Amino acid sequence: LTSSKLQTPRGITIGSTLAQLKEAYKGIEIIPDGRTDANNCAYRVGGAAGYKNINFEVEKGIVKRIKLFIELP
Repeated sequence: LTSSKLQTPRGITIGSTLAQLKEAYKGIEIIPDGRTDANNCAYRVGGAAGYKNINFEVEKGIVKRIKLFIELP
């Protein structure tokens, strides 16, 4: 998703701040892809089964992209 017209069930949309993302998704983790700047990296929320995911790409502390996907076990 790259449109601010759509939002997650917890109200996060393109343009949300990192603080809003962390408040909406307590315990959200940085994806271990080598980036270490919390304001410029990706975050992942996994579903209860561990394979339904939402990735949030954050640039300069703002959500820029949201990816929804399912990893096949």
